[in-house]
Amino acid sequence: YLLWGNNNASTSANTDLPSGYTGRLQKEWVVEMTGTVSNVHIEFDLTNGSPLAGDAAADYYLLVDADGDFTSGASATAASSFSSNKVTFDDVNFSDGQYFTLATQKPGPGGLTSNLSFWLKADAGTSTTTDAAEVTSWTEQAGSVTNTGSAGSVPTYLESGINYNPSLNFDGSSESLTTNDLSNLPSGAEERSLIIVGKLGSAPNDFRYAFSHGNNATSEGHGFGQSSTALVASYNGRSNEAQSSNYFTLDDAFIGAGYYSGSHAVIGKDGELRDSTARSWNTKNSESGSVGKVGNWLGVGYYWQGEIAEIISFNERLGSVDRLKVMSYLGIKYGITQTV
Repeated sequence: YLLWGNNNASTSANTDLPSGYTGRLQKEWVVEMTGTVSNVHIEFDLTNGSPLAGDAAADYYLLVDADGDFTSGASATAASSFSSNKVTFDDVNFSDGQYFTLATQKPGPGGLTSNLSFWLKADAGTSTTTDAAEVTSWTEQAGSVTNTGSAGSVPTYLESGINYNPSLNFDGSSESLTTNDLSNLPSGAEERSLIIVGKLGSAPNDFRYAFSHGNNATSEGHGFGQSSTALVASYNGRSNEAQSSNYFTLDDAFIGAGYYSGSHAVIGKDGELRDSTARSWNTKNSESGSVGKVGNWLGVGYYWQGEIAEIISFNERLGSVDRLKVMSYLGIKYGITQTV
């Protein structure tokens, strides 16, 4: 017979890894086997979100080790398949007392995977790659969470968007996508970083949000977009925000950023930190009215008008070195000059 049990961990780790891997589940299993049990089928269900980046079988590996220290001596087996958010491994053979876990070689933005909670990029995970076609589903790369909508009220795919990279175009009047799982996103007063690459179109100045999640009550939401005042950016905790004036230039690409320490909200643009404001947030992702939206503010009609190429969320306030790593990655990819 063969039995296994795990340590009941729930997050990811970017240490205790062989060279070349970017992250693994903190959860690890140990095998107890009597006799010979061969050709074992293993399946990891990531339906409720995964702390690992990956969108194909080739991104995932089963690490097997004799002593639970995966840094050295671990063997690696590539996944047999990845479908419907399930990673499978076929014909695995264990020995009694071995440890195993799930790992990935897929890099995070700027090489960062620790505390990466959400990562949408238009060059991966879209339901279509046909220019000007409607995008009804966009799967993010950190936890395989889908963002979906119905035909007629969803953005369109731009094959050559910001700096010739794909992006999604939102009309500013009715188009958005709904984030189907908020459990990995920051909640309460947790530290966080939210970084967005986009381009604001020339629609009339109004509230326009690129991304939001939480509950639509004071201090219970979280998002980034344009305030009602002309070209003012808002890193918003729902009526409890940090703002920066003269922020947007119509039809010009930007890297927008918001950082929250638990007591202060900081808004930045293209690598520059612009405003720091004392704020007390209590983001609620599990209330009956909680929702996540790409291209809208919490479903109340503040629709983004323009392009969105990438949305990145970390469940920590990035330090200066890690901010530079992410900004360098985005600046090079999207041709945006950094101000540091």
